[in-house]
Amino acid sequence: MEATIVIAELFIIGFLILRLAVYLFRYGSIQYSGKLSSIAGTFRKKDTQARTRQ
Repeated sequence: MEATIVIAELFIIGFLILRLAVYLFRYGSIQYSGKLSSIAGTFRKKDTQARTRQ
């Protein structure tokens, strides 16, 4: 039973980390040819862009 719970936790955490990595790559924080920019800045930049579109 414990092994099943640990395996489920690993899959869930892995999925969430992968989603975060895709999000950061999509909005430019992670790039192949550049430095890592601020993660908090990326979230703020996206929020600012969403407000200006409305």
